[in-house]
Amino acid sequence: MTPRRISRPNLFLKPPRVSADVEFMRRVTVAVAIAVIVAILVAGCAPSYDADLLASIEGRWMCDVQRFTFDTQADIQAELDGRLAGNGVSVAQYRHFKDNLTSQFDLRQKVQEAYDQRCNT
Repeated sequence: MTPRRISRPNLFLKPPRVSADVEFMRRVTVAVAIAVIVAILVAGCAPSYDADLLASIEGRWMCDVQRFTFDTQADIQAELDGRLAGNGVSVAQYRHFKDNLTSQFDLRQKVQEAYDQRCNT
């Protein structure tokens, strides 16, 4: 008696080429998902700030730094850090604000207004 052949295809065994394609697509999908998650996290982690407050601080700082005399560059940074801390602003928020000054005209105008108010009095 000879063994009988099963006529149904075995769906669990795929040809190697199909398996390689499926594995490649799985890896691409995982890589894209990770990239999207990282992009969302990075965008959400940017420090938020009060634009009016920081524009006021920056405008007054630009005026005062020209008026005052500092012994060293470290003294300048210490004075700025003190102003930021006194207003409840972190260095990260200040840096993010400064980065946005180059691309946001309205922020530059707010800084200019604060500068004019401080220096023209």
